[in-house]
Amino acid sequence: MNINPSGRPAGPSRPVAVPASAGETTGQPADAAILRFNEMNEANEDLFTRACHGADLARHATDEAERLRAGARRLSDAWRTVQLEHPERRAWLPLMTLIALSLLALDSWAAYFAAEALGGDQKETVLWAVLFLVILGLLEAGLALTAERSRRIFRLVAVGLGLFAALLASLRFGFFAVVGATLVTAILGAVVFTVCTVSFVLGGFAAVRYAETFATWQARRRARKAARKASDADTRANRLAEARDRRIDAYLARMRPMLLGHPDGAQRAEDRIRAHLLGGQP
Repeated sequence: MNINPSGRPAGPSRPVAVPASAGETTGQPADAAILRFNEMNEANEDLFTRACHGADLARHATDEAERLRAGARRLSDAWRTVQLEHPERRAWLPLMTLIALSLLALDSWAAYFAAEALGGDQKETVLWAVLFLVILGLLEAGLALTAERSRRIFRLVAVGLGLFAALLASLRFGFFAVVGATLVTAILGAVVFTVCTVSFVLGGFAAVRYAETFATWQARRRARKAARKASDADTRANRLAEARDRRIDAYLARMRPMLLGHPDGAQRAEDRIRAHLLGGQP
């Protein structure tokens, strides 16, 4: 640790150099002026140390913000690149998944009416209804997964959905017939519930089909998280820069009367001292 002429530590960030000769003092006017001013009062030296420390903190914060901004740009480019692989799939994945599950849940009543036709007790009816919903959900997921990968498998899944919907329609028709509905009412009720079931499944399929892929969603999350970190780092760097500037302004304000007789001119000397405090050359 360097010791200044007053016997107090000059601080870890910017030790005050004591010129060894008049030639060195002439070669470094900012250092010489700072040295003379700090020797006048310990408060001046304390303010100088705080200003240098604030400049170091601001410089490190600025470097960190630049690093995080560069990382955020790289992740944003990666997100855009992944998104270009599926340009039509831009909907937010969590929202589309929630919509698909909500539409599937609307099929619960239709599935329950179909399960009622099996003649079980309440518990068995609920279990059958849950099973029907699970099958519908798997068929919906199968449509979404095979739509872009295999047209043949997609058609097979669609046929399976149609056959399962027909099975549910027959069960609903049996339920309405058992409860005493007329033939026309039973047919109409079975058709309406079946159309609703198929519509909800297709609606959920469309929601998932045009939602962003899981890889795109992950890339977007990483890019936005990095952007938030970079923004927070910018805010911190700006706050530290403002604190640094306040300390430097305060130091120069106390030092300005002494610079009035400086051979290089007061303004030029002040600019050199400011550059010195900011970490530049004096």
